[in-house]
Amino acid sequence: MSATHVAVSSSIEIGSQRPPMKHIFLRLLNTCNLQCAHCYASCGPSSREAMTLETVLRLVSELSELRPDTVHLEGGEALMFRGIWEVIDALNAHGIKPAITSNGLAVTPKIIDRLKGRVSRLTFSIDGPTAVTHDRIRRRIGSFAKVTEATRNSVAAGIPTHMISVVWRDTVKRVAETIALAEQLGVERLLLFSCGSIGAAIENETELMVDPDSWVEYLHQVRDLAASRPWVWYELDRVRREDLGRFLPVDYQPICTKKQRDSLIVDPLGDVYPCGYFIPAGKSLGNIKDAPLSEIAYRIQPGERYSGACRDPWAPGDGLVELCKLVSINAKTPTTGDRLVD
Repeated sequence: MSATHVAVSSSIEIGSQRPPMKHIFLRLLNTCNLQCAHCYASCGPSSREAMTLETVLRLVSELSELRPDTVHLEGGEALMFRGIWEVIDALNAHGIKPAITSNGLAVTPKIIDRLKGRVSRLTFSIDGPTAVTHDRIRRRIGSFAKVTEATRNSVAAGIPTHMISVVWRDTVKRVAETIALAEQLGVERLLLFSCGSIGAAIENETELMVDPDSWVEYLHQVRDLAASRPWVWYELDRVRREDLGRFLPVDYQPICTKKQRDSLIVDPLGDVYPCGYFIPAGKSLGNIKDAPLSEIAYRIQPGERYSGACRDPWAPGDGLVELCKLVSINAKTPTTGDRLVD
């Protein structure tokens, strides 16, 4: 993956103290035991890009300056990283229990036992309500059975367990079934993401992409389903300007802006991004080979707008419930006024 290093002298400050990071995603490697049709990083068994263990341990030692709420270990398949247990031990030694995202194939009962008490949560990727949908997009027969078994074992072990599901052409009209599966598995949170035209998905657009009418219909359906299920988070994406008011509350304010960035992604080559949507364009904040992460983290990215959690006005009860993991407002989805612009 190529990247453009952005040399910026200014940085983000709030008063005299830099804000803490909410999420730091360490993409340890691109190697994976699957080669999924929709993988935004085009990971697979033949991919060899990976951080060195020395590099990861150095990053761990710098994290205290950033004060993250959650450190995410991802890939590829994070559990295939050589030295993964040393990384987990180092994070725990610094008082950080990492979150791990996995496709479930490597998560055996022994792995579950070893992770128990050492991670803040496990997140499993399950793309659709059945083996037919999941195995098709994952390109591996039997992968659905493996990941659902791993999810059940994680829940049974008392590990906080989340589920990610990418919404694509074969699942866009089956969101109710996907939510029902999450309920059946007993996960604490379901995150529904749109299938972006990124990485491997570019070559599989005909198979994967959802037509605009189906997507809008889905957004209305998932909004209504999530209203009584605050543990369901959905990605709001590809919404026309005139339709934004149907989904965003009038007082919506982004969490992640160029004045208040709350997350970072470090890829296997060491490039640092404020958001996954910047990766295809190669708009990195810099590379950890050239500067400490604590310095790169607060550089300003030209063109950065916002991507963060929003609060849903249709949620029941007093107060508003966070439902969206990411809200992507980009060139195809213009902002609705000055209140949304930094």
